[in-house]
Amino acid sequence: MNNDWYSENAVKLEPFIGAKRQALHAHKDQPSKTTLSTLRSARNQARAIVQECVNDYGNKLSSSIQQASDTGNVKVMLNGIKKLLVPPSQKPPH
Repeated sequence: MNNDWYSENAVKLEPFIGAKRQALHAHKDQPSKTTLSTLRSARNQARAIVQECVNDYGNKLSSSIQQASDTGNVKVMLNGIKKLLVPPSQKPPH
């Protein structure tokens, strides 16, 4: 399992993020009720797909932790708990 829910789901997320970005640019270029409505719709779709991906990642991680616990694999279990509770470190840009 990947260490990062976003990396694991990037291919699934990119079309929604791209649509949201495009709608934002369209609204900034020509603000109107129509472009605002389109932007809100794109945001809601992106938010929903992100939530789905996060939930799926959490469920997979929880299942792997439970399986490790059931089989007595303490190291894998603790690493899974660590992934779940400790955010990934942010590397500063070079």
